[in-house]
Amino acid sequence: MYCQRGNILNLNNKRMKKVIISAISTLCFMFLLGTNLTQAQDLAGDERGLSTEQKVQKQTKTWVKALTLNTDQEAKISPILLERIKMRESIRNSDNKRQAMKDFKNLVENQNTQLKTILSAEQFAKYEQMRDDAVDKFKGRKKRGEQ
Repeated sequence: MYCQRGNILNLNNKRMKKVIISAISTLCFMFLLGTNLTQAQDLAGDERGLSTEQKVQKQTKTWVKALTLNTDQEAKISPILLERIKMRESIRNSDNKRQAMKDFKNLVENQNTQLKTILSAEQFAKYEQMRDDAVDKFKGRKKRGEQ
């Protein structure tokens, strides 16, 4: 693009290049930020608005499918998941998040001991893999600024 009066719109002008590059960069950043926020809301929205019992049912169903649990195991795991979900909710509402996280870690360790008695060795190995994958996924989201 060239204007008759001079180099006003000449792209060879360094200042104009900087302005255009910064404008394009800003637009790309805004697009990516909006996309990430939408994805984070979609992920969090899976359980938002559900009651505690609905969350337990949803997680139990996931565990039954992923670990091929029988009905006896399902009945034993549901109370464990209920306790875990209630603890997570209390952490979200806690003023002392550090202490709440310590309590949650202790709860999970105790529950893992219980799970070892409920699940077969193969199922427990799958559970540990699921847990590790979830931790990696959470850490990846946390690095990108999502939560």
